[in-house]
Order: sequence, then C-alpha cells, then structure tokens
Amino acid sequence: MANPRAFVVTGGTSGMGLELVRHLSRDPANVVIVGARSPATAHALRAAVPELQLHVLPLDLERLSSVRSFAETVISLMAGGNVAGVACNAGAQFEGPLEKTDDGVERTFAANHLGHFVLVHALLPHLAAGAAVVSIASSAHLPGSALASRIGFRGAIFPNAEAVANGQLDPGTSVAQQALDRYGASKLCNILFAFEMARRVPVSRARFLALDPGLMPGTGLARGRSSLSRFMWFYVLPAFRFAMGAVMSTPERSAAALGALVTGTSYGDRTGVHVDFTLAETPTSADAKRTDLACDLYDVSSRRGGVVGLPVAGADVVKT
Repeated sequence: MANPRAFVVTGGTSGMGLELVRHLSRDPANVVIVGARSPATAHALRAAVPELQLHVLPLDLERLSSVRSFAETVISLMAGGNVAGVACNAGAQFEGPLEKTDDGVERTFAANHLGHFVLVHALLPHLAAGAAVVSIASSAHLPGSALASRIGFRGAIFPNAEAVANGQLDPGTSVAQQALDRYGASKLCNILFAFEMARRVPVSRARFLALDPGLMPGTGLARGRSSLSRFMWFYVLPAFRFAMGAVMSTPERSAAALGALVTGTSYGDRTGVHVDFTLAETPTSADAKRTDLACDLYDVSSRRGGVVGLPVAGADVVKT
C-alpha cells in the first residue's frame, strides 16, 4: 500500500477517534490504519468508512509486544510508502488499586504514554517529511483547573519519571485519588513527550503537537471507571454541554481539530505546540515546560520501552 496519504490512528473505534477516522476518510485520497483492541468488534468503524480506505489492526497499548507487532504490520502495509500523520488518540482512566502490565509498568502510564512512545519511535523512520504526530493532552494535568478540580483532579503529580511509570505518586491519599493522580500524570507525560520530541526531531523531519480536546462526556474514556462514574459520564454530564461550551466539546468538534493538526491544515510548519479544541494555542503547567522532567521521562520511557533514544537535535525547531 504505497500511499503517501496514509494516517495511523489509535483508539479509532469510538468517540473522538471514530470521528477523526470519518473526518480523514472524507478525502478519497486518504487511507486510515486504525489500531484497535478488538478489530472483530469494530462494527461502527467499518460501517462509517469505505472498505478500501480502512485497515483495522489489533493493538493493545498496554502490551509492548502488541505495539511492536502493530508497528511492523503498518510498515509492511505501507510497502515502502510513508505515513502522512499519526494520531496518538487512545487513552483510558482506571479506577481502583494500582495495577501493572506484564511489562512491569502502571496501566495508565502504559496505555496513555508508553505504548504511544514505542509506537512513534518504531514508525519514525517511515514518516513522510514533516508529518505530524499528535498527542492528546488534558486540563487534568493543570493544577488549579476549575473544571478538572471539580472532577477530583489536582494537577499532575510528577516526583520523577520512574515513580510515574510505577504508579507511585502520593501513596498517602485514597485509592480513588491515586487513580485520578495517575491519569493526570499520564496527561503531563503526553505533553512532555510532544515537547521533547520536538527538541530531538527537526521540524523538517516530523512535527510533534499536543491537543487538549476538552471534556467530552459520553466517549469511551471512562470505560475503566465504576458503574456510577460511567453513568455520570454517559448520561449526566452531556446535559451540561451547552452551558459549559468553553471547556466542554463534542467528539465531532474535537476530531475536526485533531484532523486539522494531523493533516497539517493547521500549524503545518510548527512543532512543540499545545493547542485546544478551538485550535488556539493554550497554556500548559509550569512542569510541562521543564526540560529536566521531559528528559527524565524520555530516558525512562526509552529504557522501559526498549527503544534506542534520539539525541537532542537543537536545530530547525519552530516552537512556542
């Protein structure tokens, strides 16, 4: 499939990911390769996109062997062609006590950061020049965020990258708070990853951006939470969408923003940028700007993911 307009999307079977695949497939020149935990059940995705424009492959971001297998299959499908863009869209919140994957890292860290870290490094030699890689951020990383604090988030707690990978952030708090803290830390990881890759990869080679899609109740993000939390997420919060339009989006609206970033329609010559679902550049936390944290995360992720790290490029980077 030597097609320079092939896009890779994780978490493309529901919510914003599904809407993104729909958005990309409106251009008949585009082919979308979607990573899904269960391709056989991706009925809504297959119904939404013409068969010739879609490949659905197995991908479990909590298992590094699955990530590597997915990347190898993508490269094989490309048959020497290049990937036009990557949307690192998949993510999850998990309630309950700390759990680790078979690779020995905390589940939230694995699903939201490490799996994508390994995937992007595997695909990097096969990206088209200037291709965009977009990570999904969240106000959950931001201390003092009014909306996030109402849900229980208190900003990312990041003692060091090894502690985040092990899920050991603030063990003196409740089990529920620790779970929220692990999600907030994973979202900081997504921003640090985008910024650090922008330092290590010249903009002429590939571009790295982070998108805060806003609060999108009704999506699959809460699948790992309790029955009560899922009820609130799917049925109660959507009723407040119009009253909270400044911070609450829809999968369709946020997917359009994500599509503009991954195709280069917006910020097509930029890297190391953090924007929201309106495509406005958006402030991050002070920790998100710390290169020492970003380097620590990069080093730990490289070691835990079995990735040969990249040096800091230091040139040809256009960043805010």
